[in-house]
Amino acid sequence: MKHSLFLLLVCTASLLMGTSAQPVGKLQTTEVYVYICNSEGSVAYHNKTNCKGLQKCTHEVLTVTLADAQGKYSRRACKLCY
Repeated sequence: MKHSLFLLLVCTASLLMGTSAQPVGKLQTTEVYVYICNSEGSVAYHNKTNCKGLQKCTHEVLTVTLADAQGKYSRRACKLCY
């Protein structure tokens, strides 16, 4: 009975706040996307497309996940926009 009442209270509070209740143990993850210049000489990823460092790119600008930028592309954070 206490568990049902607690669950009802949590769901009601979630509805009032405009969010959906997530089951315990299941975290909602969101991907973070960054921008990289697709050239061999590029070393950084950027959080803004209008970053001075990214504007110098003469190749294609790619939108990738932060994890891919750091792992797959071996990039570090830009010193200008981070």
